[in-house]
Amino acid sequence: MLLLTSRSDLEPMAPIARHYEKRKRLEHERQALEFRQEEAISASIVGTK
Repeated sequence: MLLLTSRSDLEPMAPIARHYEKRKRLEHERQALEFRQEEAISASIVGTK
């Protein structure tokens, strides 16, 4: 657990935190897209039977 005492302690970390938030969001979006693609593929397979 990281304990930070003041706002100024957070300032140097802000760009890093933003980078990780962005990376986490992009990863989530990629997984959601993959899931939708798999759903569409399985729906089309079911539709052809």
